[in-house]
Formats: sequence, structure tokens, C-alpha cells
Amino acid sequence: MEPTLGDTAWQRNDHGACAHVEAGKPFDPAALIPSPAITLGAWATRACLTYHRLHPDQQHLLALIGITAEVAHARTRRAHPWRTAVEHAHAYAAEHGHLAVPRDTVHDGYPLGHWLNKQRYRAKKTGPTRDDAQLAR
Repeated sequence: MEPTLGDTAWQRNDHGACAHVEAGKPFDPAALIPSPAITLGAWATRACLTYHRLHPDQQHLLALIGITAEVAHARTRRAHPWRTAVEHAHAYAAEHGHLAVPRDTVHDGYPLGHWLNKQRYRAKKTGPTRDDAQLAR
């Protein structure tokens, strides 16, 4: 369920974030501060993940504490590093037509070859997944 402007939990968390910022406490959502492991950080991550589906007034309230569309995107990329890796893999495959890359391949500053090598190692170690078996049919 998407948060709405009348969502009291969303408003309560936004108020808590404003109080946190006004008190001069560290708040850098793009750098995962506060950490997603604490309540305020988890709310900030959820707000960033749903940023483009939020009501414009909610987006305005987030902007008041420094969360813009760009910051939201940066936080979700840091909070979910697999998403960043997959985005690089898609971009590389679109550009080169394959993902058969050497281990030392770096794509736009991201160690794509190392990440793909680790994924292949894990797949070999754990065996095929149910999805792999369905794809093989």
C-alpha cells in the first residue's frame, strides 16, 4: 500500500525526521545516514524507494529535509547494492551484447567482472535454483 498524505505513520516519521534535522543531528540520506537499521533510517529508505509514487506534497516535505529525487535514487542504490550491480550488468550487456567478462572488467567505475565472477561462483556452489531449472526446460 502506497503512503498517502493522510497516512499518520508517514506524517509521524516525517515529523521525527524534521526534529532530527532541526536538532542538528547527522542526516545525509544519500550516505545512508541515519542507517536503515534504525527506525528513522528505515523510514527514509522506504520514502526514497517510493519517492516517485508519493503525493507531490509529500515530496515537498521530503525536500525540506534534503531528500530530492536525486538523493532518493542515490540512497536506494546504496541501500540495495545488488540493484546497482544489476543496472551495470544490464548496461554492459546492452552495450556489448554479452556478459562474458573477465574478472578485472570495470564498467563506469563499478567492478562488474568481480561481481559477476562472485555470482557465478555462488551459483556453482549452491547448484541450480528452481528458476534455473524452469529456464532449462
